[in-house]
Amino acid sequence: MMNSRRICPADGSQYNDSAVGLVFIESAAGLAMETSKVESAVRNQEEAKLNQLEHIAIQEAKKSRKMELEQDQQEANVNQQLRRCARYGIGCDDISSDVITISSWQSADEKKHKR
Repeated sequence: MMNSRRICPADGSQYNDSAVGLVFIESAAGLAMETSKVESAVRNQEEAKLNQLEHIAIQEAKKSRKMELEQDQQEANVNQQLRRCARYGIGCDDISSDVITISSWQSADEKKHKR
């Protein structure tokens, strides 16, 4: 058999067409396949982590939006109460003190009825 020079597709090195050269080619091909498997596994892990982070970001955005809507609703309720107070010419502090006074009267009445 005539020894001819060949070029290894894995790294471009030259080798003689011999048993040693064929073993080298097989080893290089095996190494390339294992490298490809590792790269694929790493890529899959990176994609899974990215998907997880995207899911977390979406959930946080939804939670933030919900809190903003609740705050807007509370502000709207306060503004509505202030307009109602202004319409009837009374201050909200007056209403608060009236509620406290009426509550204390009710508590006193309940205590009297329990005796």
